Amino acid sequence: MVRFKSANTSLEDKPGRIRPSDFIDQALLTTVEEDESLTTRMLTENFEIDHSTSVRCLKKLRKVWTLSGGVSHELSPLIRLSH
Repeated sequence: MVRFKSANTSLEDKPGRIRPSDFIDQALLTTVEEDESLTTRMLTENFEIDHSTSVRCLKKLRKVWTLSGGVSHELSPLIRLSH
């Protein structure tokens, strides 16, 4: 809102700035791949984000949760053929 109040109506980000969601997505992915035993609640505490944010980010990154931790949701070609 501050940008628009100052008559800056550009929708472009300033150079060198990273969108926070992109940073959080990458950080979550890296963390989960390093330690798949982390739960979404643990990630929420570590990153100081809302629980729904961590779940949404992991879903967007195609990670699903099992009892043992995060696993890739992508199906192998062989499994895809059998479905």
